[in-house]
Amino acid sequence: MPRKQKLPAGMWKRGGVYYARFRKNGRYVRERLSRSFDVAKEALNALRARADRADFGIVDNDYKWDTLKKEFMRWAQQSIERPGELQRHLEQFEKYLKVNSIRQIDHEYVVGFREWRLVQPIYPAGLKVEKRENYKPKLPSPQTVNLEVATLRAMLNRGVEWKRIGHNPIAKIAPLAIDEPRKQRRALTVEEAGKLFSHAPAWFVPILRLFATTGMRHDEAVQLLFSDIDFESRALTVRANVAKNGKARDIPLDEQTYALLLELREAARDRRSIAGKTPPGRFSANHVFVTAYNTPRKNNLLRAFYAVCKRAGIDGAEPGGSVDIHSLRVTFTTLAMEHGASPKAVQSILGHSTLALTMKVYARATEKAKRDAISAIPFAAAKAPEHVLAMVQKEPETRTASKVAAQG
Repeated sequence: MPRKQKLPAGMWKRGGVYYARFRKNGRYVRERLSRSFDVAKEALNALRARADRADFGIVDNDYKWDTLKKEFMRWAQQSIERPGELQRHLEQFEKYLKVNSIRQIDHEYVVGFREWRLVQPIYPAGLKVEKRENYKPKLPSPQTVNLEVATLRAMLNRGVEWKRIGHNPIAKIAPLAIDEPRKQRRALTVEEAGKLFSHAPAWFVPILRLFATTGMRHDEAVQLLFSDIDFESRALTVRANVAKNGKARDIPLDEQTYALLLELREAARDRRSIAGKTPPGRFSANHVFVTAYNTPRKNNLLRAFYAVCKRAGIDGAEPGGSVDIHSLRVTFTTLAMEHGASPKAVQSILGHSTLALTMKVYARATEKAKRDAISAIPFAAAKAPEHVLAMVQKEPETRTASKVAAQG
């Protein structure tokens, strides 16, 4: 019987694959080496030598992408409000060109990634491949690409801080230029909101009222389940996995919206999968808002919203205009604050991370209202100067990736 192979210290074998497993200065090192024993020994020696160099502050960038990404995401889970966003950002780099080692990342790699990313079409989730040729997709904005690069930069900064790599090769790369200011949304007036509800079809009214009376985001509303609603306490919960900031929050319901949701729950008892119409696996009895085929509503609300606004005579409700579905969130914030609501209570309902963000939304909405009030005088016109408009139109920086980059 052949003698069992003796492995060097710091190596172990599992299922025909050799792994490195040792501790160095309190850090646990575990990496896959090879299926070949001789190759594994060389890799283990190189790995130990690299760990020894780190003891003397000599660290290079020959570090595995997967390992650093895993360490970074483990840190993000404990430190960042929305780690899932960082995960999605890093996955874009893997789609572009999978790297094995951090040493492959340099200025040229990022420039190439940005050129590739800016022309990648964005299709709605669930859109079948055969239907894409008739759909005009959006393209990522420079802001989106800058955020993705900021996440990569943040990961490399953490790698330097943790002494996994020697330097961040993209630390000083300039972001893409952004020529156009972000869209300025306006709040609807009380009169416009009333017209919106009165001109909407019956199926759309509960959705519009929910947006306008809770300030919920589009994705939070369309993913709302009956199980998220406490009908006894007349409140709903935005689940953590649905909320943009990854934190659950409770929102009270006004009487009319509550009554509409109660009607939908009763009607849902009779929902059935429609033969030849409801796609397999898409039927839902628990989603609050469903299509005519009893599938969860997703990306078809904006078109219906514009159509209702047109019938109601609401100005600015068009692609690129100042009114869209998110304007109802601004409407909720503005009307609540103007009628004496506590700013902290509004912040809690909206799910904003800071009160400053809530106040910025309110300030942007009311700046135009104040000028419109003056302009309503027959012999007056209050037009904001260009430099003021630019400041008003700028969105507050709330994206998690930007915060992480700033920390780096």
